[in-house]
Amino acid sequence: MVVATDGVEYGPLDRDIIQRWYYEGRLDKDSRVYELGNRELRLKEVFDLTVWDNPQLVDEAAAKAKGQPELELRTNIIAVPKERTPGMVVAAFLLLAIGLVELLVIAVALVQDEHTPTGQILEYGLAGVADLVLAAGLFRGNQKFRGWGLGRSVLGAILIVLALLTSTAPAMEWAYSGFELLLCGGIALLLAGESPSRLRIGAGAGAVLAAWSGLITLNFVAEYTDAGAEERSHSIFELTDGRGERDRRSSALTGYVQSVAAVEDDALGVSLRLPSGWVLLTPDNPFVQRPDAAVIAANERAGCFAGLEIVAAQTAGTSSDELVGRIMMSLLETEPSIRMLGRTDVGFGGNRGVRVETSRTLDGMQIRGFTTACKAGGSYYFLNGWSLGADYDYALEEFQALEQAFRIRGTAPVK
Repeated sequence: MVVATDGVEYGPLDRDIIQRWYYEGRLDKDSRVYELGNRELRLKEVFDLTVWDNPQLVDEAAAKAKGQPELELRTNIIAVPKERTPGMVVAAFLLLAIGLVELLVIAVALVQDEHTPTGQILEYGLAGVADLVLAAGLFRGNQKFRGWGLGRSVLGAILIVLALLTSTAPAMEWAYSGFELLLCGGIALLLAGESPSRLRIGAGAGAVLAAWSGLITLNFVAEYTDAGAEERSHSIFELTDGRGERDRRSSALTGYVQSVAAVEDDALGVSLRLPSGWVLLTPDNPFVQRPDAAVIAANERAGCFAGLEIVAAQTAGTSSDELVGRIMMSLLETEPSIRMLGRTDVGFGGNRGVRVETSRTLDGMQIRGFTTACKAGGSYYFLNGWSLGADYDYALEEFQALEQAFRIRGTAPVK
């Protein structure tokens, strides 16, 4: 078998035809030549081209070629796209299947759950499209796509490892990451090298299938546990008011919702237009017992509460680190078991602020908290939010919408 200079693979050919094609320029010294089942070599590695390059032989071959009809390919000569290796074909089929499943997951989520986080939709959607594009390029035998596929696998593995090393991920996330690393390794095995062995192709395909099976299994487990978490998330309101059983067809907030969509308080110097899903609660509500809170809000569909507190600043200047310390000191006064999970510098109320994420346990259930704070004038502004751990992703997304809607229009009075 040979790959001619036109980029097409022909064969099987005998030695005389290969030599003639070399003289005619249809092959050169670096053309790839191989016997079926063996690894590819360069033409110069198989034949003694110093003999073939004899000018007399070249002239004789050229004269002979002019007097003969153009060689017609026999029916047993095969032409396939250039560069396509068996590993690329296997990887193409696997990526095609994975890409279709990723897009199907997004389609089902959009139809069945209107609250699917936007970030998750983008992540799965872009991954699905990228896998389909890679699959098409690999099946066509494009070497650029083989390089992109390898690069994606290596870069993906690096990002997964870095994410694990810089986070406090739960056991389930470690399991997800392990299977994702296995999938990246399997794709890399299939695409590395121009002539992957059958053993390597089998190992790569097996790794991808094992990783895929593991991820599907984890998703089923997550769905099962999330179903229980969803049932428990309805009771986060019960956890705070202790009313026990209630009619689940009615809202737990009934009777404690203020019929306003915005807060405009000149005395406090704040304004807040509630995003969709949020409602203001009356001060006597049984869920949030914080008499010092200027605003108390809830988002029942996200299982999330939030309260705004304003206190006098004790120092003239405040850095982000000092804000974090102030936040944690305030939280630890109410619950000593609170753990800080991370911090993010954010814009808040038109000022530079910081968001701190925390975790604690209440009645055997994990509660995730997020507090955003800034200093303006002579006051600290704290927006405290919390939800069940199972609702964390969606609750945080909704909390951020509330955070961005908050404005400081003046300086709050110091009491």
